[in-house]
Amino acid sequence: MISKLAHQIRFTRPSLERWRKLIPMVTQPALVTSVIVTGLVLGVRQVGGWQLLELAAYDRLVQLQPDLGPDPRLLVVAITESDIQAQNRWPISDQAIAQALAELQRYQPAAIGLDILREIPQPPGRTSLLQQLQAPNVVTISTLGDTANNKTKAPPGVPSERVGFNDIVFDSDNVIRRNFLFGETDNAEFASLSLRLASKYLAPRGITPQQPWKSYQAVRWGEAVFTPLQPNSGGYSNGDAGGYQVLLSYHSNQRVARQVTLTQVLQRQVNPAWIKDKIILIGTTAPSIKDLFPTPYSAIEQGNPEMPGVLIHAHMVSQFISAALGQRSLVWFWPEWAEGLWIWGWAAVGALLAWRVRHPVYLGLIGIAAVGGLYLVCYGWFTQSAWIPFVPPAIALLTTAGSLVSYFAYQAYQERKTIAEQVEDQEKTIALLQTLLSGDPTIALTSAPTSAASGDTTLIPTQSTKRSVTTQVPTSSTKSNDATEAINTRTYSDQHVANDLEDPISDRPRFLLSRRYKIDRVLASGGFSLTYLAQDTQRPGNPLCVVKHLVPARSDMRFLQTARRLFKTEAEILEKLGKHDQIPQLLASFEENAEFYLVEEFIAGHPLSEELPAGKRLLEAQVVELLRPILEVLAFLHERHVIHRDLKPSNIMRRQLDQQLVLIDFGAVKQMQPQDYSASRQSAQEEGFTVAIGTRGYAPPEQLAGYPGLSSDVYALGMIAIQALTGFFPYQLSPNPETGTVIWREFTEVSDQFAAVLDRMICYYFNERYQSAGEVLRDLKALET
Repeated sequence: MISKLAHQIRFTRPSLERWRKLIPMVTQPALVTSVIVTGLVLGVRQVGGWQLLELAAYDRLVQLQPDLGPDPRLLVVAITESDIQAQNRWPISDQAIAQALAELQRYQPAAIGLDILREIPQPPGRTSLLQQLQAPNVVTISTLGDTANNKTKAPPGVPSERVGFNDIVFDSDNVIRRNFLFGETDNAEFASLSLRLASKYLAPRGITPQQPWKSYQAVRWGEAVFTPLQPNSGGYSNGDAGGYQVLLSYHSNQRVARQVTLTQVLQRQVNPAWIKDKIILIGTTAPSIKDLFPTPYSAIEQGNPEMPGVLIHAHMVSQFISAALGQRSLVWFWPEWAEGLWIWGWAAVGALLAWRVRHPVYLGLIGIAAVGGLYLVCYGWFTQSAWIPFVPPAIALLTTAGSLVSYFAYQAYQERKTIAEQVEDQEKTIALLQTLLSGDPTIALTSAPTSAASGDTTLIPTQSTKRSVTTQVPTSSTKSNDATEAINTRTYSDQHVANDLEDPISDRPRFLLSRRYKIDRVLASGGFSLTYLAQDTQRPGNPLCVVKHLVPARSDMRFLQTARRLFKTEAEILEKLGKHDQIPQLLASFEENAEFYLVEEFIAGHPLSEELPAGKRLLEAQVVELLRPILEVLAFLHERHVIHRDLKPSNIMRRQLDQQLVLIDFGAVKQMQPQDYSASRQSAQEEGFTVAIGTRGYAPPEQLAGYPGLSSDVYALGMIAIQALTGFFPYQLSPNPETGTVIWREFTEVSDQFAAVLDRMICYYFNERYQSAGEVLRDLKALET
């Protein structure tokens, strides 16, 4: 599985020309989609659409952070169920609390916070309690409440600077994630219990806030700079940021501080070292009192997942002291514009994945891995106390990738539909050209020489009154590829032939096609009449390109109009096919002097025929690796109903830049073998000429008969594989007299499974063969699992 994923996402190094052509086509929809998706995600985020998901992701980050253990500066005196039973009452009496305060004061604590409401007396012991509350290091609580009717005051006689509110701010899912430390009304200011206790601890050490909290600006307190939470900070969207709030940094998911019970304090069973110079918080932890609240740890806690209020206040106190002493940073956030860029960046990642990985299953797996990587990045930042968005960029990534995959799929469908329509139009055009040719008495059939190396043989229609250009014609593509006989074979005069074939064109620098392409030399004379290597003089560095010169068979207006229509359609098809990295890109097409030219990307490298000389045998694994990339290109063609028609080693280039295999010498214009030159064909056969389209040994019977199909390419590729395994050229192998299929197994060692695939590829009868490259590729992949 991993190797397949790696194969899907591997990055090749195509030529600079290909990158120059591909980047605008890819970046335009990718850029537009990523921007649109980012805008939508930010819009939904602005109205709070992602807040609950983002807060859940934040909780997971909190759960994953290292456990810091109990804060040694704190001690919690917990009123447990056992303490309530021992006192035999709730609320606990004023006398019991007064005794506890007296016992704690004996060991000189830094501060004591009483997280128990005592506005209403709980006799006996009211006078003793009020006396203990006069100590300067004791802080009591009040509640702010939502209205005047549900406010609770501190015990009488306690000055306001030693009264802290114990109100806690809830998020929309009722989880405690914020530390509410300061607020005010028209005539009063209020500080939280945790802020009062932390100030009592830090002030003797010379650490005090440098600005007033009521400024609601950045406040330096010791080593830390406190910045108030904003409505859109972190994952919040239009959150309630009233008063002065900071995000609560929990100290530990187990126990924030050492705990003792009220009974232990009253019975003097507490180590004095746990009290001296420490902050003491007194509050209830008994579940029956229901002073319990959800926290980010609640989702992973067993039994009683909610946290007592006194422990939440202990976390808040620990946060203030650790921050002021420079021991732990406060949580900080990026500005909104930076978060917007962050979200767009991950949308761009989704676009890149969708461009490189089109397979939905592989894209889904890689998309999940990318989201996992995003979360790891967010966790890495969180360890540095930064809360950066996770859910919006994850949704942007997946939505962009999914949208682009849908777009590419639709685009491919439209492209296949367009090519199919163009192929159909070409068939009609070819039929018209055949009719025009068959009605021309001046056209006769002449034999083109057979290539000893390739076994190519064709018949070229020429005008009998002029010297013909004899060509070796490789054939391929769809039925429309048979059009070359109609387009490429108008004969030259003797002088014209001499100029184009015998004289080195490179010696005539003034010779420019379309005032741009300087011909260096003739590469070949074939189905396209002539193929040149040229320089593009209008681009920096004069890069090389291949120019294919197509000469119509006749010059009358009706024929030229039909040929021009066919040429235009063929160029459009080549333009679409060239988008594939392993097919030469069509760079230009133009007409000059009623002759047609195709300019294609030059593939520097060597043909596969150099890797498969006579007698050389490859191992099965090497042949499988050879077949896979070719099958992938053929599958691309066959999905668009395009046939190569002349698949052979010499038409497969090993690109020098990245060693990828590239299919060349095919297109909509290759060759048209006239279908009904009855008299001329009979004459040719009587003279011993062979009528064949394709390359001997690689072309299957139906192609030689003039009826190629997608399975014809499958046959040719199968013969290439057998050549690689046996070291024999296809025409050197004998057919089975009963089935007609080539006999080859006795010349090599190969597994039965792979041999079965090859046998089906080269079946004599096309209806028993694989019908497309995609089917072969599917079975070949099944062998690898």
